[in-house]
Amino acid sequence: MEKTLFAYAWDFQEEGPESTQARLESLGATSVAVAASYHAGKFLRPRASRSKVYFPEDGTVYFEPELARYGTLQPLQNSQVPQLNLFQNWNSTTLRLEAWTVLFHNSRLGQAFPELCARNAWGDPYCYSLCPAHPEVQEYALHLCQDLARHEAVSCVTLETPGWLPFAHGYHHEFALTSMDPRTEFLLGLCFSEASRAEARRDGIDVDALQRWVQQELERFFRNPIVPDSALAQHWLLADVLTHPELQAFLKMRCR
Repeated sequence: MEKTLFAYAWDFQEEGPESTQARLESLGATSVAVAASYHAGKFLRPRASRSKVYFPEDGTVYFEPELARYGTLQPLQNSQVPQLNLFQNWNSTTLRLEAWTVLFHNSRLGQAFPELCARNAWGDPYCYSLCPAHPEVQEYALHLCQDLARHEAVSCVTLETPGWLPFAHGYHHEFALTSMDPRTEFLLGLCFSEASRAEARRDGIDVDALQRWVQQELERFFRNPIVPDSALAQHWLLADVLTHPELQAFLKMRCR
């Protein structure tokens, strides 16, 4: 039976690779998915021997990237890599190594390249979410996966956030000034970047009308924020999808 556990490079560095691998095997793991590209966070680690609360570097990769592969968006090597490069020096013969790869959730790159971020119905950029409709973003994802796949020890690449992110994604001090419901969060999460709009037009979607409708629905909520319970809001959202042909086509475009 296959059993994969997820792990971070800083856990291996703190405990030591051999000791960490032995502990994973004692838990019945047959493979371990090590974060190869990851974002910022605040991690409470109750069983850690030190660093009970850990803050990783934002938007870095935990291997030595071949920067010549990349275009506009370039990965940043994590400062731990010179001391511990698990992807280059994996030495377990019993644990398969997977590369756990966060693709488009990267605030470091989003802040450096706001023109490549997802944007809401008013055009506000979401720096934590690179827009996958942009060719430069697609190119970055492709080369990042190829860069990891060149490592002989990597058995597979496990992808996280290979698409648009939702509106609420745990960004630092998210503050809404009103209660939220699933329909409102969904509408706030729709991306109307120029790249997304161009893809919609290629599919014959009246994206200008759809964007105005999203703005109007959200403005109506903001003016009179009577928040339905979650189940009711989900029914309203389902009704939107079933009755709004431009929204249907837009979601199909995103899937494509």
